[in-house]
Amino acid sequence: MLAEIKNAIPEVPDIPDVPVDPVGKLGDVDGDGKIDIRDGVMIRKYLAKMSVEINTANSDVNKDGTINTVDAVLILKKIAKMDVGF
Repeated sequence: MLAEIKNAIPEVPDIPDVPVDPVGKLGDVDGDGKIDIRDGVMIRKYLAKMSVEINTANSDVNKDGTINTVDAVLILKKIAKMDVGF
């Protein structure tokens, strides 16, 4: 019976590796394709438990595993053309 089940499952063809950027642009919290003041504000609203939707993968700009005020400040520094490493 088990052999019949195994034979009934079709093989899945190999799918070539395609480079994909799953999170978009680091710092683009609202997903509009730009890094601007709204992104820093969105993080602050998120931290204040306000009802906002953010892209959490784009929000942790210092990649420490936590979305916090540091990320909002780094986004604002980037907008001010300061070197922040992302």
